Order: sequence, then structure tokens, then C-alpha cells
Amino acid sequence: MYSRLRYLPLVVKVVGALAASLAVAVLWTLVRHIFFDYWYAPGPTSAPLLSIRSVVHSLNALLFWSALYFFYDNYRLARENEIRSLRAESLARENQLKLLSYQLNPHFLFNVLNSIAAMALKNDNRAAHEITVKLAEYLRYTLDSEPWRKVPLGEELECAERYLDIQMSRFENRLAVQYDVPVGLNSSYVPNLILQPLIENAIKHTIASGATSVSIEIRASIKDYKLCIDVVNSIDAAASVQMQENGSGWGLSNVRERLKGYYGDAAAMHTLRTADRYSATLKLPLEQSATGS
Repeated sequence: MYSRLRYLPLVVKVVGALAASLAVAVLWTLVRHIFFDYWYAPGPTSAPLLSIRSVVHSLNALLFWSALYFFYDNYRLARENEIRSLRAESLARENQLKLLSYQLNPHFLFNVLNSIAAMALKNDNRAAHEITVKLAEYLRYTLDSEPWRKVPLGEELECAERYLDIQMSRFENRLAVQYDVPVGLNSSYVPNLILQPLIENAIKHTIASGATSVSIEIRASIKDYKLCIDVVNSIDAAASVQMQENGSGWGLSNVRERLKGYYGDAAAMHTLRTADRYSATLKLPLEQSATGS
């Protein structure tokens, strides 16, 4: 039972340890008195099966053992986190190179620059200026950020919004985006650029492959003491067939490797495809700053 409590909040650990120790103390006291006082060495007047003194004596021993267990377990978790942190930094450095070659490839820049040129030809200088600024901000963030560090979810969503703004300028009304993220979760920490491959995967297998339109929804919530982030996109029949033939590619496998490097078994990603929807769900340990809600 204690192994199941290791990733839960401290209050839950304390309550669980007290309840488990008390239950075992009562059971052990009963077994001990039945064995010694009623079977092994019965006296002329047998002691009562249960007494507060005997239960407290057993409870003290179990609580002392529990304290040693959680102390050692926390030490072991700290060592595992240190090893995972080193591994995550190494993976993230490699991921930065893959991310830049995957995201900022000549095809992507070619399409964006073509969109800017088309706006300029239409004398839509305001739109051309806005998209140029967004592209510059996006490039500066992805090039200057440290991909191995964790950032607040609000900062991660700002980067995703820059990228989606650029894509919406290309596809116009064919791409719709919705956000459902409670304000209190913006201070929760997530791996830097962890949402980028999920969003690119949604666009790559839908609108960029010829779909008439696509809607993307980004949601965040807390479930079972975990931060859950959903990236859901609509798909059509052609996109569904293409995804079955080509698979999820580098993007999703990279996300899984990064999650494993950061959190080990404490985090996971699940995907679900239906006839008209595709969703990727991240489940991360809830980590918030001291000023977060």
C-alpha cells in the first residue's frame, strides 16, 4: 500500500500511514494475545484481548518502521529524480536539434514566407506585419529557450499560440482553435515545448494533408492529483486512413521519451482515435510554483 502512496501529496501519505498502522497494530495485538496468553502460556487469569496500552505499544513500533520506510523511499526517489534529470537534459539537447529540423524546416518557412508575400501583394501590410512579428517571436523563443527546463503551462501555451497563429494565417478559416485551461493551472510546470509535437501532429495529419477544415482544442484539468492536458483535433476519413498507414511518426514517440526522462513511470501519454476525433492526453505530476493557485 505504501508503494501506491509514494507519488501522492504528503497529507495523503500521513493519513494513509496512520490508518494502515492502526489497523495492523490492532490485528497484531489480537494475534499476539491469542497466541501467548490463550494458547502458548495461558495464565490463571488471561489478559483482555485488546487494551489501549498494548495497541499503542504496537502502533509506536509500526509508526517508527513507517517513518524509516518513507525516509528511505524519499531518498530513493530523490536519487531517481537526479538520474532522470540528467537523462532528460541529454534527451532534451538532442530533442532541440530534432525539434528545429522537424519544425523549422525549409518547407515550413517557405509556406510562411509565401503567405507573407501574398499579403504584401494584396497591400495587406498590417496582416503581413503581424505575421512577420509572430514568426520572429516564435523563432526567437524556440531558438533561445532551454528545452530541458520546465516552464509554467501559461508560457507553454503562449508558444503554442504563436505557432497556431502562424498556421491560421496560412489556412485562414480552415483552422479553428479553442482553449479550455483554468487560470489556476497556468502556474503548473510542464516540460518546455512538450505540446509542440502534439499540435504539429494534429495539423500534419489533417489540414496539411488536404482536409477541408480542422478544429483543435487544448484542455487542461486536474484528475487524481495529476495535471491532464488534452490536445484534441477533428479528422476526416482521408486523414484517418493516412494516420493508420503512416503511424504517429517522430512527434508522439519523442513526447513519450521526454516524459519518461522527466518523470519515469509517474507520467504517461495516451492517444485515442475515433471516426471523427483524435486526442492525445498527457498525465503529469502536479507541480506548481509557490505563487500558483
